[in-house]
Amino acid sequence: MEGKLSDYDYNTQFRVNDKNRVCLKWSTLDEEQKLAENVSDYINASHIGLPGTTTRYIAAQAPLPSTLRDWFEMIREYEVRIIVMLCNIIEMGKVKCEMYWPQELNEEENFAGIFVTVIKEEIFEEYSKRDLKLRWKDGEIKYITQLHYTEWPDHGSPQSELQFLDMIYSLDKLLINDPDKPVLVHCSAGCGRTGTIIAANSIRERINKEILAEELNILEITLELRKQRVSMIQTPDQYQFLHKVVLRFCKEKLNAEDKLSKMTEILNGVISIKDLPLAPSPSALIFTNYATSLFHYFHVKNKTEFYISSYAVQFSSSSSNSSNPVDSDIGINDFILNHNPSVNEISSLGEVASESVVLN
Repeated sequence: MEGKLSDYDYNTQFRVNDKNRVCLKWSTLDEEQKLAENVSDYINASHIGLPGTTTRYIAAQAPLPSTLRDWFEMIREYEVRIIVMLCNIIEMGKVKCEMYWPQELNEEENFAGIFVTVIKEEIFEEYSKRDLKLRWKDGEIKYITQLHYTEWPDHGSPQSELQFLDMIYSLDKLLINDPDKPVLVHCSAGCGRTGTIIAANSIRERINKEILAEELNILEITLELRKQRVSMIQTPDQYQFLHKVVLRFCKEKLNAEDKLSKMTEILNGVISIKDLPLAPSPSALIFTNYATSLFHYFHVKNKTEFYISSYAVQFSSSSSNSSNPVDSDIGINDFILNHNPSVNEISSLGEVASESVVLN
């Protein structure tokens, strides 16, 4: 059985990578049934994983009327227990996702031959949590938890990171029970919003485990995601929002807002995502030091000293310093990030200012 890669994605502008695409086996059907029912091994979904994290993801296009049965087959075969939905059924007057759960509580409804019941629903300010019961005709039953974020505009970002973080913490609690099962994440195309939350949760996981090493580079994470699925973290708003979320993660983790307050400058100096390719290319690798400082300061060696990376600014009369260059949207090394100097470091700070022609 061959995947239909050319004519299946009529509602998207890209194909998933063959290397990590989700393949459907339809193991409950024999070969005659597969031919008779014209099922395919293809679905617009990708396996996603990032270094330093244990959580596995499936990033998927939202189900269409013609792919709803495939959608439930993917849930069945890959033992999905958690679904994160980041779009609304209708956005800006356009249908973005086929409904795959009943609107009424405790009422079973047929979706492409699978019977779905909402057995519990909790509604929060910007997201909902639903417990779903899925029943197949052969008698198999699965229980799924859906986290549905409802206040995230397509091609944009949430207005505030607080409710977004609240949903991520809900996801974290759910993962305690099913750490080995993949989390199914989708928006409409399964790219921009989907990539943003996967990156955010993966970084949160690394911060909590203190897997920081020398640096944790959001650009490199973005490029790694785009190797696995096109257009992950799609817009400047989403890219900048991710930095805000990461900053809040670190503030909460370290309980050191005074030492991190300077890092808010990075949010005005991140490199523009419009300069990144939809898929990685060698030219994209020039953007290597745009905001690594955001994480260099999170690895505290003692109460007053922070780890400084190889990107530290070098000056003619100083062998070491605590300054890191940060790019802006319009230039390379437009900002210099430095911690609050001690009495002994004031002269070095003046050196930074004079040699770098600091204006403010």
